[in-house]
Amino acid sequence: MGERLDAEAADRYLRTYEETLQRLEGRYGAVQLGIVLNRIAPRDRRFLRWDATQDGIARDAVLAIRAGLYRAAEEPGAERLYVGVENE
Repeated sequence: MGERLDAEAADRYLRTYEETLQRLEGRYGAVQLGIVLNRIAPRDRRFLRWDATQDGIARDAVLAIRAGLYRAAEEPGAERLYVGVENE
């Protein structure tokens, strides 16, 4: 298992993550962004290996969204990608 982020790095990650989500939502729209996020971290485990392209989202949008989220995690040194899940 990896190390936990220190408080400063965790704050930086959360800030970068939120900024990334805002930028991606502006570019691709909330619906497409939500679908891609739900396929990265599905609420329903049956969709664990389901790619958002199978939901009709363009491959370049899926790749750009995923790349943006991974970059947001890489900068502060997070060893895992965390995806916020909204409660229904």
